[in-house]
Amino acid sequence: MKVKEKEFDKYIPKVHFELIPVKNLVSSQDYQRHLSASHIQQLAKHFDLRQVNLVKISRRDGANYVINGQHTVEAIAALAGSRNVPVWCMIYDDMDYTQEADVFANQQKCVKSLKPYEVYKANVEAGNDDQLIIRDLVATYKLAITGQKSLGGICAVATLEQIRRQHGIQALDRVLRLCVGTWEGDTDSLSSNMLRGVSDSSSPSGTPSTTTSSKKNSGNTPPAPSAARPKNATPEPSATPKPCSPSTTATSKPPSTGLASTPPSPPSPRKPRPRTPL
Repeated sequence: MKVKEKEFDKYIPKVHFELIPVKNLVSSQDYQRHLSASHIQQLAKHFDLRQVNLVKISRRDGANYVINGQHTVEAIAALAGSRNVPVWCMIYDDMDYTQEADVFANQQKCVKSLKPYEVYKANVEAGNDDQLIIRDLVATYKLAITGQKSLGGICAVATLEQIRRQHGIQALDRVLRLCVGTWEGDTDSLSSNMLRGVSDSSSPSGTPSTTTSSKKNSGNTPPAPSAARPKNATPEPSATPKPCSPSTTATSKPPSTGLASTPPSPPSPRKPRPRTPL
């Protein structure tokens, strides 16, 4: 059955679009979250005009209430250095306060987040260096980055990117060389946990040192030179130990018992008794 064109209206939002200066936008509703200064700084730091979304507005009682996009608005104002800068807004004219709150609460309900492998593929297609370097390194081991576990594939692209970001491409090369050389490319040896474990155990920064002095002199820094002695300074006493005096000889003596030290004389032999004649 063919749907009549007038029935399409229920699938089309009743909105219109305007450029509105930031100073004319309101985001103080009770349902709105508090502004995050750190998030605004991140948006400003990584600002990309092609990533700016429309600000969702409810025009009610003559005011423009921001439902979604308040951090974007503040980042643009910070970058422009003025709240007179205009932003593109998608405006609803038929919402009351409770409908605004409901839209705000459920705006992320059906949003499907991108998986790490999907982000990786898009970055490769975009020709971004970080992902191309990782892809080419993995290919040198006759492996490929995949979206699921398979023979000859690594499905832990987020871990690969993390190792390279934290430790560098040489550390990632070492991890792959150890895994492939030890387990010969077994799929279980290329899991996220295995890659992370090998990275932690083989990282130079993760190797504990044995002594404090070895930490201090383990680099290229030479040991500190000893202080120079003045020419007329009195020589320091030698550190060679002096011989013991007779009273402090190291030979141990038996403890005193209060008896004479001369050994006792042996008993005298018994004299024979004379016999009486019969």
